[in-house]
Amino acid sequence: MNHDNEPRIISVGKRVAQCSAVIGTFIFLCFMVLNRLEIAIFGLAFIFSAALGNLIVVLVLLIEMSRNVQYRSKIAATILYTLLNIPLVVCYSFIATKLIF
Repeated sequence: MNHDNEPRIISVGKRVAQCSAVIGTFIFLCFMVLNRLEIAIFGLAFIFSAALGNLIVVLVLLIEMSRNVQYRSKIAATILYTLLNIPLVVCYSFIATKLIF
């Protein structure tokens, strides 16, 4: 398969999803260790900004999927990869909420 013609949004989407998960996990671990409300507030702000960034990437991927039939399965896999951040955020938020309240 020729990767030279692969839409760049596939690698960008994967990178955005990875960065969101890694940064979110780091913030969560900092909160778990330090148990500071400020970190929880920062984490909440990060959740909203990461959600917006990931949503934009997913929308661009959906548009690219409709235009590029050749890479449709790779684009769909990237969308699913990006959406895997949702259960991670829910889990982290549930645990952090239990610690705060």
